[in-house]
Amino acid sequence: MKIAIFGDSFAHTEPCNEDRAWYHILKNKGYDITNLGRAGSSLWYSYNEYIKHYKSYDKCIFLITNWGRFHLPQLHMPFWPGIQQIEGALMDPNLPNEDRKVLASVYNWCIFSRNDEQEIQYHELMLADILQKNNNTLLIPCFNHDMSRIPQKYSMMDIHQIDIDYYKLDWQDKNKVCHRKPLRAGGRELRACHMNDENNIIFANKIIEYINNNTFSLNIQDYTCSVKDVNYYFELDDS
Repeated sequence: MKIAIFGDSFAHTEPCNEDRAWYHILKNKGYDITNLGRAGSSLWYSYNEYIKHYKSYDKCIFLITNWGRFHLPQLHMPFWPGIQQIEGALMDPNLPNEDRKVLASVYNWCIFSRNDEQEIQYHELMLADILQKNNNTLLIPCFNHDMSRIPQKYSMMDIHQIDIDYYKLDWQDKNKVCHRKPLRAGGRELRACHMNDENNIIFANKIIEYINNNTFSLNIQDYTCSVKDVNYYFELDDS
């Protein structure tokens, strides 16, 4: 059985921790896996990959990212999760001039011209088309705003949040504004697919259940806190 995976960083992680990712666990168990996901990618990118390839696979696992992402293949870094990342890049004095021109245009379009309701409707129409095309595709929401279409009570972000809460990485200032402990300069999140090692194993077993029996549930009570130190997963700024 040939299985394809589509989606964002919940579907595809960095090479440094790929051996701990749920899809790598499936490969190690002998499943024929092709991963067409890309970290930071937009729904349109995943949808386009899906349209091109889904007929070549017996089952597809599609992790649904949020709307408002950008695919800019002309840039050195083609995937942009949102306007905040573009705004941050424009503040970098070392940003190549050609990249700066493109990102400044995208930023101005977002601020002055983008119709958010229209973008959300495009997002919903792509999901509806996927559901219509193939009964052998499992759609898994990564963010809560896609819950209305998908019969799951929780999203992948809920699994991600288990570690954030356990390690107390979020805090509120005196004005009750939420902040997150920053990574150090050049630091990385070292979790595979934004999940601890134990939860990657649990999620892999959930996908195996779907592959073998066509049943899948995303229940936060099935997942766990990690037994490892926070520095195993997050390169934090301790200054």
